[in-house]
Amino acid sequence: MTESEPIRITVHLTQSGYRGVLLHLSALKLRLVVPLLAFFAFAALGTGFNTEAFLMLGTLAATLITVWGYITWNTSAPKNAELYLPVAYELDSERIIFAGEAGRGVLEWDRVRKWRYAAGHYLLYVTGATYIMIPEVDLDPADMDRFEALLWKQVPKGPRKRFR
Repeated sequence: MTESEPIRITVHLTQSGYRGVLLHLSALKLRLVVPLLAFFAFAALGTGFNTEAFLMLGTLAATLITVWGYITWNTSAPKNAELYLPVAYELDSERIIFAGEAGRGVLEWDRVRKWRYAAGHYLLYVTGATYIMIPEVDLDPADMDRFEALLWKQVPKGPRKRFR
């Protein structure tokens, strides 16, 4: 396979994969909330403030249950059924071409603001909250190095470190 040849990927997003990505992103956003709640709960428990400790532990449990419930509901909601339809991507040095049952289009690389790797998926951010998800399992192992090199070249704002 030559360098100039486009990388072709057919993406089959799964509910468990999408849920894993959402849990990962939620953990990043809540990374300080959970430890702080746990710290204050155990601090209150250790000082004998049982009511405050139980309120803190209850808040911690409620936060985790709410996040898990929302993510589970969101990944299985009928409105999101379109997410799980196969999409074919063709990536080259100029653009990303995509086609699926929901439509087709072209995305220029300069529209991709950043990328990251989360829960076995590459996320190519078009806006702060809109991204293309490409599961690593859908990539041909022979294309993996070319794919990552293309991401680093076209979207330098990637992860802080290389992970392969």
